[in-house]
Amino acid sequence: MKKYILIVLLIKFSFGFSQEKDSQLSLTFVDSNLKEVLINIEDITEYQFYFIEDWLTSDLISGNYTILNG
Repeated sequence: MKKYILIVLLIKFSFGFSQEKDSQLSLTFVDSNLKEVLINIEDITEYQFYFIEDWLTSDLISGNYTILNG
C-alpha cells in the first residue's frame, strides 16, 4: 500500500510543478514490479528515477491510476 501511495504522490507532485494546464496521465499495471512501473513512468514523462535495484521489493503492482492536472 505504501508503494501505491508513493507512486501516486510522485506523479501528483511532478504535475504540480509543470507549466502545462489540463494534462492527464493514465497508467495501468497488471502484476508489474516497481522497477517496471518506474521505467514505464520514465518512458511516458520527462521524469527520471534513480534507484538501486536492491532497494525495490518484489511485490507486484496492479491497478489503474489517473492523475489529472488543471
